[in-house]
Amino acid sequence: MARLGAEALITGHVGPKAFRTLHAAGIKIFLATASTVIGVLEDFKAGKLKETTTANVEGHWA
Repeated sequence: MARLGAEALITGHVGPKAFRTLHAAGIKIFLATASTVIGVLEDFKAGKLKETTTANVEGHWA
């Protein structure tokens, strides 16, 4: 993602390894709650999504 120039990721959940990797690459992570892609994009464009500062789920191999 970083090599492609991504600046942000919108997701429902992010684990600790993914969070650290994305954060180190300077990619902002936004958590979405809408149930459709259109809803998520509308929320993002309206500034309604909150950037997360930490993982919101545990790792799979914890």
